[in-house]
Amino acid sequence: MKLKRISWFNYRGLADGEIFADGADVLVRGQNGVGKSSIASVVPFVMFNAGKDIVRPYSSGYAQLDDGQLHGAEIEFDNGITLRREVSSEGRVYWNGERMQAKVFAAKVFELTRGGGELILNPFAFCDLKKDEQRKLLMKIFATRITDEQVLNSPEFETVGGILQGQSIDQFAAWSKDELKNLKSAAAKIPVQIEILDRKLGDVPLGKNVVAELKAERDTLSLEREKISSAKSELEKEHSRLTLERSKLVAQGDPSQRVAILEEKKIACEHSLKYENGRLENLRDKWREADAKKSGVCPMCGQKLSAEAFAQKKTESTEKIIEAGRECAEKIKYQEKILREVESELAAAKEKAVDAGRRERLEQLDKALLELSGKIAEEETRRSERQKELAGKISEIDRELGRLEEVEKDRKSIAELREREKVLNQKIMEIEGHVALSKRLIYRRIEMAEEQINANFEHVKFKLFELVKTSGEWKPHCEAMLNGVPYSALSKGEKLKAAMDIFRTLQRKYNVEMPLLIDDAESYTTNSFVD
Repeated sequence: MKLKRISWFNYRGLADGEIFADGADVLVRGQNGVGKSSIASVVPFVMFNAGKDIVRPYSSGYAQLDDGQLHGAEIEFDNGITLRREVSSEGRVYWNGERMQAKVFAAKVFELTRGGGELILNPFAFCDLKKDEQRKLLMKIFATRITDEQVLNSPEFETVGGILQGQSIDQFAAWSKDELKNLKSAAAKIPVQIEILDRKLGDVPLGKNVVAELKAERDTLSLEREKISSAKSELEKEHSRLTLERSKLVAQGDPSQRVAILEEKKIACEHSLKYENGRLENLRDKWREADAKKSGVCPMCGQKLSAEAFAQKKTESTEKIIEAGRECAEKIKYQEKILREVESELAAAKEKAVDAGRRERLEQLDKALLELSGKIAEEETRRSERQKELAGKISEIDRELGRLEEVEKDRKSIAELREREKVLNQKIMEIEGHVALSKRLIYRRIEMAEEQINANFEHVKFKLFELVKTSGEWKPHCEAMLNGVPYSALSKGEKLKAAMDIFRTLQRKYNVEMPLLIDDAESYTTNSFVD
């Protein structure tokens, strides 16, 4: 679309006026402050309400609203569409002379520009967006998603598929990064563990000869200890012989032994007789108690009974008690008989004369056994002290062997740790290769996305990702480049050239042409414009 006419009334300090462009290029000349920029702002104001706050005329340096006046502008395109926006105490918009709500008007303008809006009217509109907004817009309009298959189809990655093992590039990158972190963490702990074990080892001598010598010494000491434990001295043998002789003498019918046996038997008879007498007295008490009961309850179980049943139970109860009493009386008679016989035998045993020679020999044996016991005790003390000494030495050797065993375990652990460190370092090198590969894959995807977007532009190239040096990761970014120079570092004329290239490309993408409005054109050179 081309501009056919623009007009304004009481607009930004300008009096009423209009320009008939009829689709031709229009150049507005004039000194500073005569309103050139105001004329250039008419089209974005009418279409998008841009600069609405400075539409009203100046008064004392501030934009003031004169309620009695009408302010605004109108534009007409070569396709016959006329748009008008007015500002007074209220805002009004018109489409082909028909007043309508602002939302409806904005929707129709959006449709007229095919969704491009101010981006296809103002060449600097895109460049004025924030970088993340620029990036989102570029990705939305120009980029399609780059698939893993597209990346892997690149010649340099023909053999990479097997390494990914079915993972996506992002999954492979995340796994590689985490795996490398875990491996490095595990590898970093090993030197510390080795240092701790080295400090434990100190200068401990270790070798097969040292251990063998200690074991041989322990075996020698243990053998001596066993011999001491199992050996019987001559004194002990003599003590055993005399003890046996004494036992034989004691066993040869010692009258005192016979007396002791009979006395024990007498005591047993007396205890039994006392028990039976007590039992008989208890039965008598029970009989008297049962005989005293008149009627009511059973004398045996306490159950309530009739008079006849009670009499029968009472008879049964007393008969049982009488029978038990007879048995008890018989036992008493028997025990009294046994007691008389034992007392008779005991009296006869006491009257027997004691064998004087046998007693003298027993006294000699007792004296000799007492002396031998003292000597044996002294010898046992010496043997015990030696055994204690041997046990101490054996324990000391065992402790040393245990320490050497721990040392051997620690040295084996150190060897295992060094081997594990070696394996981990090899694994780290392998995973570092995977991390580098994942970065190359991601960077290739970035390149393909940039190539896809940049193919739409003639002069400008966009840098959509930025490498973070500290982490080596790529983060989203957006920087327009002209001849390799970032947009922020371009001169004013170069910025216009970059903006015009973006502006023209956006118009092509939205498939609509709108007027190009450039303010301050005298600041630019021929090289500032694209064809």
